[in-house]
Amino acid sequence: MERIYNEGHAARLLGEVVEGFPKPPGMARMEVCAVSGLLPTEHCPNRVNALFIE
Repeated sequence: MERIYNEGHAARLLGEVVEGFPKPPGMARMEVCAVSGLLPTEHCPNRVNALFIE
């Protein structure tokens, strides 16, 4: 998992678009506020998808 993160992080630093990767077992994908990392509310215009341990 760390290698996947490092490769994605390096690609972002180089300005490359990082495509999604398969969700690992035991993980759940959820939409969160990009600023706070919390569940988004109507006051959160910037949202991202993040993986969490189930």
